Amino acid sequence: MDKAFEVRDKPVAAADVQIFANKCIAMGVREAAVVMVAEQQQALGVETLSAWASERGMSLTLFHGWDSIIEQALFWADVPKLDGARQAVTFIRDRLQAVEASPGAVALWDKLSSH
Repeated sequence: MDKAFEVRDKPVAAADVQIFANKCIAMGVREAAVVMVAEQQQALGVETLSAWASERGMSLTLFHGWDSIIEQALFWADVPKLDGARQAVTFIRDRLQAVEASPGAVALWDKLSSH
């Protein structure tokens, strides 16, 4: 089963979610999620949007902020949450180095992830 994710760092309206969902439906994708990470993001009518999507034969998941999707990802991982979080920190650092991020960016990641 194909799944689609859209990550938005600007406020998302219900109409934006519906536009994305309609694009997914047109492409035959029936499972979609919108990750809304803007600080100014207002709460959306999750039940209304879920019902709207369900009427169209689609499952829609909305994540408000990074915390909610990270919690879900760590919960459903094959390893305990704490181990998964540690692995993610290491994988992200490795990826920063692989894409040749600046030494300052890697140092910032190390500082942010050392807590």
